[in-house]
Amino acid sequence: MTAALVLVAAGLVAFLVRGSTVHAVHGRRLPGWLDRAFTAAIPAGLAATIVVAVAARGQVSPARVVALALAAVVASRTGSMLAVVGAGLASLWALQFVGAG
Repeated sequence: MTAALVLVAAGLVAFLVRGSTVHAVHGRRLPGWLDRAFTAAIPAGLAATIVVAVAARGQVSPARVVALALAAVVASRTGSMLAVVGAGLASLWALQFVGAG
């Protein structure tokens, strides 16, 4: 079995699992606690992705730490994923441009 075949099979299984969940809850109301938990899933996933990307390389520079802190402040103030990504990346690129990172 080739690696490409494994990737295609895994992608297909993931798609089917996610798709079946959408069809199972379509048109039904979720309990309030579950609805609140789902609203926190996207920011939590974004935060986990960013933290892993910053720490996994072993290159935790001051510019990355400042950009991450700024993105966290923007997240707590706005709740907008686009604002978080925009502020974090803009500050990271600006700090790297001036040589701080």
